[in-house]
Amino acid sequence: EGRCLRVKRDGEQCRESCECLSFACVRVRNGPISRCGPPPTARPTRTPTRTPTPSTMYNISGNIYEDEDPTDADLCTTQRPLTGTAVRLLGGINSILQSDNVDQLGRYTLSGATNVSSPYALYVVQSGYSIIGVRNADSGNFIGTVPSNSYPLSVPLTGIRSFCLSNNTTAALPWFMTSIGSVRQQSISNPVPEGQSPTIGTTDASIFYSTKGDANLGKTSLNKWIVDQEYTRGVPAVNKPGNASFSFYKHRAETAGVNLNTLLPSCPTNGTGTCIISNIQNLSLDAGVYYYAGDIIITGDTTITNTPKRYVILAGKNITLQGNVRLVNTPNSIIIFAAKNNIIVSPTVGTTPLSSSDYNIQAILSAENNIELQSNDSCPTPDTRLNIEGTLIANADNPFGQELGGGILNNKRTLCAQNVSFPSLYVKSRLSFITQLSDFYKVSSKFWNEVAP
Repeated sequence: EGRCLRVKRDGEQCRESCECLSFACVRVRNGPISRCGPPPTARPTRTPTRTPTPSTMYNISGNIYEDEDPTDADLCTTQRPLTGTAVRLLGGINSILQSDNVDQLGRYTLSGATNVSSPYALYVVQSGYSIIGVRNADSGNFIGTVPSNSYPLSVPLTGIRSFCLSNNTTAALPWFMTSIGSVRQQSISNPVPEGQSPTIGTTDASIFYSTKGDANLGKTSLNKWIVDQEYTRGVPAVNKPGNASFSFYKHRAETAGVNLNTLLPSCPTNGTGTCIISNIQNLSLDAGVYYYAGDIIITGDTTITNTPKRYVILAGKNITLQGNVRLVNTPNSIIIFAAKNNIIVSPTVGTTPLSSSDYNIQAILSAENNIELQSNDSCPTPDTRLNIEGTLIANADNPFGQELGGGILNNKRTLCAQNVSFPSLYVKSRLSFITQLSDFYKVSSKFWNEVAP
C-alpha cells in the first residue's frame, strides 16, 4: 500500500529504495538481484572554460571650444574654451566607460582600458550646444560635421579629438533672400543660417558680386552663383557716376527740358520743412518727375490699380515710407523713389505670416547714402517680414566705388528666433520695370579700343 513494511540493511536484497536504511536499492552488476547499498556517485558537471576578452586600451585628449561667431562660414576661427563641459567615452550600448570635466583651457583627457566592445563614441555633455566641427590635431582648421552631441570613434582609441560647438539657443541673425537679378556690394555679408539659401532655386537664382573680397553667405551650402573680387574690363567703373541716383534724375530733367513738378498742396512752399503725404494716388498726379527739396514722408498705403502710372519722386533730403507701395494689374507702371540722403522704410511696412512672399513695396528705391530698414527692436516679438519687388540701390551716386564709408543697405529688421527659418528681407527683380525705362533713364557708355596703328 505504498508503505515500507520492513527496513532492510546494507547488502540485503531489496525491491524498493524505501526498504533500505540510509541506502539505495542498487542493482548488482551483471546480476538480477538488487541489494541495499550506497547511492551511486553522480558524475560531476563540467564547466566550460571561457577565454577572457582582451582589454581595449584608450588614450584620447583634446579641447572643447565654442564658436563665438556663428555668422561666418568658418568654424571656431574666433573661439573660447567652453568650460563646465563634460566629455564621456561611450562603448557598447551607451555604456559610460569614463568621463572627464574640461579644465579652464577646455582640455579633457580620457585614458585607461575596457572590456566593453564597439561601437565607441565621444559624448559632449553641455546643455544647449551641439558639435559642429572636429579637429584631429592641436591646431589647424575644424572639419564640419552633422550637428550632434556625439562623435563616433574607431579603434585604435588614441589621438587628439578637439571639438567646435555651437550654441543652439542663440537666435540666428537677420538675413536676406533674393530672386532674379544680382546683388552687388563691396563685401557681401549675409548671415544665412544653416539649411537656408540666399537665393531661390536655380532658374531664378541671383548672382552675388562681392567686389573687394570673398562673399560671406553664412552657413549656407550654396557654392555657385558667387563672383568674388569682381573683374572690371576696359575703363574701370569705380569712379563712374550712377545713372539711377537723385543727382542723375534731377540733372537729366533740368537738361532735357522735363518739368520738375511740385507735390503741392502737401508740401511746404519754402522747401525747408517736411512734406507729409498720406499716399500718392490721392494726389491724382499725372505721370512725371516730382521734386521736393526737403524730407518726404508717405504715411499710408499707395496702391496704383489698373491705370498705368509712371512716377519719379525726388527728395533733396530723405524719403520715409510708412505704408505699402503696390502696383495692381499695372504691368506698364513704374515708381522710383530717389533721395539725396537716405531712404527709410518704417517697421510698419511688412507682412505676416513670416512665410508669406506677398509684396509690400513694388518700386525702385535709390539713396545716395543709406537705405535703412527699421526695426521695432522688440524681441522676442519679431518684426514683420519685408518683401520687395523691384530694386534697392544704396550709395547710388557712386554704386561701384570701392572706398569704405559709402552708403549701404542697412537691414535692421529682425525676426528674432524665427531668423533661423525665414529671411527678414526678400527682394525679387520686377522685370517689367526694364521695359518702362525710356531714354530719360538711360545713359550711353562708350568703350574705345585701338585695334591698329
